[in-house]
Amino acid sequence: MDTLGRMSRSGARKRRVLSNPLRSRLRAKRGVKVTAWRTINSLVLLTFGATKAVMVSRGNPVADSFDMVVGLVWALISFWCGLIEEESPSIAPWLFQADITEFVLSVLALLAVWAVSGLAFILIELAVRDITVDTTTAKGVLSLVIPSAFIGGGVYGAVEASASDPTLLR
Repeated sequence: MDTLGRMSRSGARKRRVLSNPLRSRLRAKRGVKVTAWRTINSLVLLTFGATKAVMVSRGNPVADSFDMVVGLVWALISFWCGLIEEESPSIAPWLFQADITEFVLSVLALLAVWAVSGLAFILIELAVRDITVDTTTAKGVLSLVIPSAFIGGGVYGAVEASASDPTLLR
């Protein structure tokens, strides 16, 4: 067979040769490239979302106005940086072109370990002190999740617990 799928004179089949540059680029590219800009954009959006969630759970009346103003400003920044990333990434290659996937994955793995161990510490402390948390409301869930993200392996919580009740560590 030749490139159109026909048999050769000897009867052996020839492999079809593809010279499509797009196909070779797709094979070479594995996964999504994580850049500094994409990481910053994601972190800012997560921060805005978490801030609004806390403000709403506390009944803060400024939450909607804050979200609208900050969201509009960030949408404008994100729009222009997206254009620069698409059309002229060489303006700031460290921001738009450098692949930091391995670094981001290692940081996320570390944060995941810290958050899980911090949450485990909080749950153990709640069980030891016989404290109940209403997990049916957003405020109750956030009271567990947010501290666990900041405790960092329970170190801060252990110091705080031992200072308030030294018998816990005996």
